[in-house]
Amino acid sequence: DDFQGKVMVIIAGYDENVRKWLRDCDPGLPSRFPGRVEFLKLSTDTLVEIGEARMVDLEKYPVPYSLDPSARDVFRRVMEHVSARAEPCDLPLNGRGAIFAVDDMIRKHDARPGLDDEDMCITTKDILDACPFAALPLPAAAASQHAPATAHEGHDGSTSGVSAAGATSGSEE
Repeated sequence: DDFQGKVMVIIAGYDENVRKWLRDCDPGLPSRFPGRVEFLKLSTDTLVEIGEARMVDLEKYPVPYSLDPSARDVFRRVMEHVSARAEPCDLPLNGRGAIFAVDDMIRKHDARPGLDDEDMCITTKDILDACPFAALPLPAAAASQHAPATAHEGHDGSTSGVSAAGATSGSEE
């Protein structure tokens, strides 16, 4: 009690896993973590923005990549699939899923035989080679469960009004 309001403990992980871990450690422990920041699924539009930003991230890639205009629909389809993923899933979810997908697209692009050094344009073939699931229909259950972004949803999916950088100020239980 001497340090109430002065000490912050952050526990991050998938909600049910963290809850179980806390209960298994001590049945009274969950009540000691009253604050939570829950990250909701990101909308497809937000994942498209994250993916497009990744292509021009000069900290990750020395030159910016672009998306061939004819590949926009299949790029969006990848992000629809990422958005529809639900836990448990072997593939990355949310923003990380979008980033991993774009990184895979860029690796496929860069591995093209006879690639011109000036060609930094991601094509439909690059996308489908990296993310063949984009050619498949969305799972019906996942497609109907996905809620669009709400007015209270942050760009990072937080519902607390705290951005991803500030989200560490709460705990995810």
